[in-house]
Amino acid sequence: MIISKLELNGFGKFKDKEIELSQGLNVVYGPNEAGKSTIQKFIEGMLFGFKKPYKSRRVFTYELLAYQPWEGKSYEGALEFENQGKLYRIERNFKEDDVIIRNAKTGESLNKKFKQHKGTKELNFAETHMNLNRNIFGNTISISHKTPLTIIY
Repeated sequence: MIISKLELNGFGKFKDKEIELSQGLNVVYGPNEAGKSTIQKFIEGMLFGFKKPYKSRRVFTYELLAYQPWEGKSYEGALEFENQGKLYRIERNFKEDDVIIRNAKTGESLNKKFKQHKGTKELNFAETHMNLNRNIFGNTISISHKTPLTIIY
């Protein structure tokens, strides 16, 4: 999986921010409070949502509230990636808890091609394309500081 574009329409401090990534290593750097961790959480949220995995019901993690946009009402974004020569686009509305996976070239919705977890209602597209679940992703690829607060809806 190669991530090529991030569109932070409304996420934390970012509003209408587009980030193009190139193939290979991309380094995100900047001073404190520049938004580096916010970008990291955006990618994680786009791939897995902000729900605790493997629960029998939807239990949201603290990130759902922590990364609400500072300005505006839009709490959404998009992420484009390539996997095995095919281009995909994930569009997620965090406020509405809605995700659409599309063929990035044709715009066709691919949601029906992925199974949905009974409890969390999350599509398993990220696990399918990376062969990694959220826990392994968070412990190996996207390591960050954790907080124990959870939100139950």
